[in-house]
Amino acid sequence: MSPNANNRKDGNPSKSDIKPLEILHEHGNSVLSRRKFSSLIPPSSEYGLSSTSRIGNKTIRRPPSIAGSIRSYTSSIGSRKRKHSPVMTLQLLPTEILDQIFAYLPQDSLHKLLLTSRSLFDSASYILYQVPSFASTYRFAQFVTQVTHSPHYAKMVRELDLSHFGRDGEGVPMAGWREYKYRNELLYALNTPKRPLSPPLSPTRERQASPEVEQPKTVTTASHPEPNPYLKQWATTRDVPVGAVVHILVACIHIRHVNLSNLVLTTDYAVLSPRYRPTAFTQLIFVSDVAKSWTWKNGEIAELDTTSMIRRLTALPQLHTLTIRRSFWLVSNHVRLIVRDCPRLQAVDFRDSGMRQSVPWAVEARASTLSRLMEDQPMSP
Repeated sequence: MSPNANNRKDGNPSKSDIKPLEILHEHGNSVLSRRKFSSLIPPSSEYGLSSTSRIGNKTIRRPPSIAGSIRSYTSSIGSRKRKHSPVMTLQLLPTEILDQIFAYLPQDSLHKLLLTSRSLFDSASYILYQVPSFASTYRFAQFVTQVTHSPHYAKMVRELDLSHFGRDGEGVPMAGWREYKYRNELLYALNTPKRPLSPPLSPTRERQASPEVEQPKTVTTASHPEPNPYLKQWATTRDVPVGAVVHILVACIHIRHVNLSNLVLTTDYAVLSPRYRPTAFTQLIFVSDVAKSWTWKNGEIAELDTTSMIRRLTALPQLHTLTIRRSFWLVSNHVRLIVRDCPRLQAVDFRDSGMRQSVPWAVEARASTLSRLMEDQPMSP
């Protein structure tokens, strides 16, 4: 017996004599030994797991089955997990799987996801901005404003395709980039026609309508603005200012594919006047960005030609393919700059472009092949 036990009057051992696996505790007037191992459920009769049997005049209480206790406990835990476990939804999927799913969705569906679900906003916007598509030059001007004021979205863009402006919706009046330019001007805003709130003609009224009266064509998209009466002379044009294209080429540095086929470019000017400060993170501002008529003074603006746009195009570090078909503004000096200053350019398509027919560089070829071809061509404007 330890010295500490001899010093105690009651003869009980002290805490220093208790072994770690044989801890004793007092229960009433008796001393019980705790089990050396713990079960999932303590073997107590209050859980209703013990069994009793009667032999003669004696009642024998049998200890509960440890295996039965474990099975019962694990079953109850499993049922609680099934009851409280979250239901698998689209929001719980990994980002990589969401990207694969959203890649199959059209642009209008992705736009609806942006408006309805905050949890899916990042994945939907990533796919939406990778390959943007524009219903009109008005929507393109909106896109230019968005990416030039948000580097986060500008880094997502991988492809720029403006080829459909020259062939889609010809002759249909539609609001363009000029309406977007003057969107905050009171004079233009008050005279913008409103879309009627009446429902479309019923089948009976359509049959009663005179077939000789040709109804004017309008934009079918209800959310698209109407052409402004003050700008009706440009309502059927699909031109794009050079400055808008330069904005995209400077802001979206990760573009890999560019298609400028059928594109009609409008002359633009860089604003030099200190009265107009650029708000884009690219620190560029053009006349097409300022809601001002052509009342500029000498020294306030400088012309921005297509050569400046081509130089911005060649500065893209990851440009792989370039398509400029049926564009009269493309000349041989532009082609020479492209094949010389684009280190990663792999394929080009310049068919049916240029001021003259059958120019040698108006072909579809690899960039290296066209580079060797341009070395044998004389310099020309």
